[in-house]
Amino acid sequence: MKQEEFTQLKHFTNHQGVGLIPSTHESREWLETLKNNEPVNFKIFESRDIALHKAYFGMLSYIWDRLKPSFKKKVPKQKFYIFLKN
Repeated sequence: MKQEEFTQLKHFTNHQGVGLIPSTHESREWLETLKNNEPVNFKIFESRDIALHKAYFGMLSYIWDRLKPSFKKKVPKQKFYIFLKN
């Protein structure tokens, strides 16, 4: 398995803050091919709770609907989330 293929798959889990643990047979095999002290780059993804995601954007919509019209003209509703991120 090439590293590019490996990084596209979810193969590790964070075990109680101790470290990354291989969660599939393929990830264990890949780790065995590494030499000692060989650096490895990981991109960490956290799964999102869709209900929380919907509630968050619902709350943003609620806030935007109650803002002053002068602000609404400057920041459209579709860009409000980006405005808050910055």
